Amino acid sequence: MPTCHLSTVKSENRKRSHTYSCCEQIRWSLKTILYLLLVYLIASPCSAQDRVHVKKKRFRLSPLPVLYYSPETRLGYGGLLAVNFETTKKHDSVTKSSYIQSSFIYTVNDQYDFFNIARIYTPRNRDIIQVRFDYAYFPEFYYGYETQNPNPLKDLIQYNRIVGDVRYYREIKHSIYAGLVGHYNHIYHVASDPDGSLALTQPPGHDGYSVLGLAPAFSIDRRDSQIYPQKGFFLEVLFGTYPSQWSGAYSFNTFKLDVRKYFPVKGLKNGVIALQALFNLNSGNVPFKDMADIGGSYMTRGYYTGFYRYKNLYAFQA
Repeated sequence: MPTCHLSTVKSENRKRSHTYSCCEQIRWSLKTILYLLLVYLIASPCSAQDRVHVKKKRFRLSPLPVLYYSPETRLGYGGLLAVNFETTKKHDSVTKSSYIQSSFIYTVNDQYDFFNIARIYTPRNRDIIQVRFDYAYFPEFYYGYETQNPNPLKDLIQYNRIVGDVRYYREIKHSIYAGLVGHYNHIYHVASDPDGSLALTQPPGHDGYSVLGLAPAFSIDRRDSQIYPQKGFFLEVLFGTYPSQWSGAYSFNTFKLDVRKYFPVKGLKNGVIALQALFNLNSGNVPFKDMADIGGSYMTRGYYTGFYRYKNLYAFQA
């Protein structure tokens, strides 16, 4: 059994504070390392496409091993692979670079995370295809849901997760796209302390669930780069439905609006002011891992992912 798992034996309760710090350090240290390395590998070739005097490389492969050790977590290791490529036969200053990113991390505590994402642009950006797949067994903290006082509800939980997300957009006008999004989320083998807050609050989906939904989507993308934007505008709006025929008891609808604006800072090389507004509104019987939450590396950094978890989210950041 992984050493970071919660024990159901009361005599081991005194070890939990050490267990929490152990798992939190594994998760965030490895995730942060991988995230920063991926940005380093792909930011240069992707941003270079927007500088006319730099010639594109048609294909770039960037593998990198990852090794991690801590007295608390012991050994963690893995690797990442970033691939940048062009879908045009000849040099094209209009078509954006496509990319594929894959990463795998594993710890001696038998925890793992296999994450993949791809974004492909057809010639002259007429079509955009984005695919995300994540298969993981990694512990995380649960802080309750629909509560303004999450700290007392802190509980270490673990589960297997399979997430699939496919997006297809077709250009209907310059930089304006319409398309369809498919999303699948499968949570299973959920385990936690029987005296913890997950068992106490029993949020929807606390014993595992599967949901499958489709969403028509609309997007405007006028950023100068998708990975490292310095100017431009981005908007994405979608309305998804997860019918009971596909999602069982957890049938719900979701509306998402993501708006971003980037302003270059005059007199400061590579200086950028970035603004973002994100709305995530849900109705129906929404399982807790598909509710709106804050935190992590994408929205309202500084909060643990899921520290606040509600059906609806209105977030702004700069």
